[in-house]
Amino acid sequence: MVLSPSPLFNFKENYQGKILVLKTKKNSQKLRVEEVELKSGQICVKFEGIARIGDALGLVGMEVFAENGEDNAGNCLLDGFAVYSPAEEFIGQVCFLKKDSFNPLLIVKAADREIMIPFQKEIILVIDYRKQKIIADLPPGLCEL
Repeated sequence: MVLSPSPLFNFKENYQGKILVLKTKKNSQKLRVEEVELKSGQICVKFEGIARIGDALGLVGMEVFAENGEDNAGNCLLDGFAVYSPAEEFIGQVCFLKKDSFNPLLIVKAADREIMIPFQKEIILVIDYRKQKIIADLPPGLCEL
């Protein structure tokens, strides 16, 4: 399973050997994290008992949670990332990913305020795990809200 959106060492430290819950609207399943590595800038997770590609493809699109259900595994992956505009202007630093609404929001701490950036592929253009950097093309006026 490939996770997109803090750095690899955070994920390894927090989740390697632990059980994660993978959910869809119809079902959920608990799997133990066997191995974590960085491939082509993406975090790849191998789960115990998932050895064939067909089994792995069955996990595509599932949401990932810690076993206690309180901690969304995706949140720790982006914490602390620097956010820049496509012109390389510093916007701020990621505090967390808020996923409790229809439209997930990347909460970014700017110099004097928090900016809520819609976590959409049209806005979040690049997530570079090695450099802990995100390139976001913000809609005009978003920083002033």
